[in-house]
Amino acid sequence: MRRCAAAAGAVLAIVAACGGATPSSDRADRGAVLGTPDDMTSIAGRFDGYMLITHCTTGLGGAAIAVVAGGATPFDFLAAPDSLGLQEQFRARVAAELRGVDVRATGFGQACHGGEPAFHVTLHDWREVDRAVQQLGAWVGRDRLRGEIVLFVAPDPVVL
Repeated sequence: MRRCAAAAGAVLAIVAACGGATPSSDRADRGAVLGTPDDMTSIAGRFDGYMLITHCTTGLGGAAIAVVAGGATPFDFLAAPDSLGLQEQFRARVAAELRGVDVRATGFGQACHGGEPAFHVTLHDWREVDRAVQQLGAWVGRDRLRGEIVLFVAPDPVVL
């Protein structure tokens, strides 16, 4: 059984490499953060069904971007935060909503805004942040969801 460690800012992440994907050590771009924060053009503010916080911290260190869904229906996993089944269902839904975005790791952890747990998504390319925000914002607004998704941009997790 492989053990995985996540990069700073995604300590609680469950790494894609642990689930059978190609380990990051096999990829040419291993460890590289692509683009720069200047590549992100999303602006903080309130939008249809969500609020975007472009500079926040979760206590894990490093900067993060938060999509804070303000609808009436809480994210499913918030009803039972220790339920692995609900966590995996939510992870699958986020993966479907982020189709086409190069997500490197996901997990559950501390929110930037509010006291409930948040879902964490780690990208390695600043040029992907706007697309991720647009897709997540459209989903949580359309489905009138409530909760927080925190985006990190960090080097790939390392397979131990």
